Amino acid sequence: YQRRVRGLSFCLRITLHPLYPSSLHTTPRETPLPNTRTPHTSTMAFTARSKIKKPKGVEPNEYEETIAQHIFDIQTHSTSAELKSELKPLQIMAAKEIRLSGDKKAVVIFVPMPQLKDYRRIHHLLVEDLQKKVSHSVIIVGQRRILPKETKKNMVKRQKRPHSRTLKAVHDALLEDVSYPAEIVDRRIRVRLDGSKAQRVTLDPKEEQNLEHKLDIFNGVYRALTGKEVTYQFPQTKQ
Repeated sequence: YQRRVRGLSFCLRITLHPLYPSSLHTTPRETPLPNTRTPHTSTMAFTARSKIKKPKGVEPNEYEETIAQHIFDIQTHSTSAELKSELKPLQIMAAKEIRLSGDKKAVVIFVPMPQLKDYRRIHHLLVEDLQKKVSHSVIIVGQRRILPKETKKNMVKRQKRPHSRTLKAVHDALLEDVSYPAEIVDRRIRVRLDGSKAQRVTLDPKEEQNLEHKLDIFNGVYRALTGKEVTYQFPQTKQ
């Protein structure tokens, strides 16, 4: 900056440090606009897809989406306020159609274990509505995980395998899930000469009038899920 005063020349040099702003800039700094972007909201919260719970990276198949849509429709249009409120937080893990003897079919719905008790509170209302939509018997079971028995080949550092994760415990629990709401009052296992086993399960006679026509379905579903033979029955009345 140069200026001539009374015939004398002065030279003034101003150095601006690059790290600090200066008011001598000829171009004013623009004021940033406020962020008007709305936060991202998921569009899946109120759709049938929200009724399916899958591990990360696993997509449901077409049949599972169909069953989830039926459950969502019941939740939305049911005349029962209790069923609507109870069904709203519930989800399913998987669903499959099982072919039985003859032309019979059954729909098995796998639900998260923490929600199994909640499903049983509305079991009668939900199963009745679902059977009208799929035209087959509907059975709700818990999604259980079976851990393999530790051997020298698969031994890893982890806690001891819980009894509830053993093959026997999971199959025993499925016996009760398949026949719900009837309770098991007696169970007998017969070992044949060839080493094969056959189970005979007796159910509480309180539910005989409602479930007697489903005994063959229970037998077929349990055989399809576990590969084991079982015969559900109600106690024979003495004449």
